[in-house]
Amino acid sequence: MSLRTLSPVLFTLFISVNVLAQSSSSIDSIKNTIETVSNEFQVCVQPYALCTSAPCIPMPTDGNPDLMICQCDVVNSGHMVSLSALDNIVTDCESVAPFSLNGVDYIYSTYSTKQEPEEHRRFMTCDSIYTWSNCLNMLCIINPDKVTATCFCQKVINKESVTLGGRCIQETCEDHYWSAATAYAANQATAYLNAWLKKNNYPDSLIIESRYCRD
Repeated sequence: MSLRTLSPVLFTLFISVNVLAQSSSSIDSIKNTIETVSNEFQVCVQPYALCTSAPCIPMPTDGNPDLMICQCDVVNSGHMVSLSALDNIVTDCESVAPFSLNGVDYIYSTYSTKQEPEEHRRFMTCDSIYTWSNCLNMLCIINPDKVTATCFCQKVINKESVTLGGRCIQETCEDHYWSAATAYAANQATAYLNAWLKKNNYPDSLIIESRYCRD
């Protein structure tokens, strides 16, 4: 499914996200594993949307100009959520558990290092002149193929970013609106995730030292 062919119908999906926000108190989330790493992060083991290399497009003109539409992978593994993102709406793993409402399957975008070793990806730095997308803790709709999700991410301007998208082709920073983060946030998140893996005796092969295109 092409990202650009989705855009004519995505505003309707965005409306359903707003309806969902008003109904969230009545949703029973699935059980999951919770491990507190710090006051800012938690590591969860449950399905999530992984957007670390996702290309994005701006919301159509009749939608919210501060949102971007990103195509992400649906993954079931350990991942990390930020408790400080989105004005502390997220309080634990249950807050970002997948759920269904009115026949639509929803999932949240969070963070893991899964794509770095498995897809041999490195962080590419994009200059602050390029717009990018912040997908951390963002709500997504699972696509009919069940292995990808359409995520509604925050538009970010005037900040340098790093992304696992682009395969180190710097020119893609200009028009792909990559799902990304600041270098500080990406490094901090990876450090906390690695600490959790060590604490829980996971194999050293899963502990990733992030690499950049310049390395």
